[in-house]
Amino acid sequence: MGVVYRAVDELNARIVALKVLSENNSNAAARFGHEARALSQLSHPNIVQYISHGLMLGGEPYLVMEWLEGESLSARLRASAS
Repeated sequence: MGVVYRAVDELNARIVALKVLSENNSNAAARFGHEARALSQLSHPNIVQYISHGLMLGGEPYLVMEWLEGESLSARLRASAS
């Protein structure tokens, strides 16, 4: 659904996760918007922290979240498969 980048929040000089919608259709955009709004209303130690969301200059929706260091999903899946 989206691509996640490691980015710098220039307002706070911190590393963040920037998720940008990669699918180009209205259904995906609606789901992405729902995800961003839902995350913005949650606060729990086991849920990534919401920072911001909006539209890029080209119109692509984005979601900014806290950056969590750790193992990638692909590495975790490889480890659990062996």
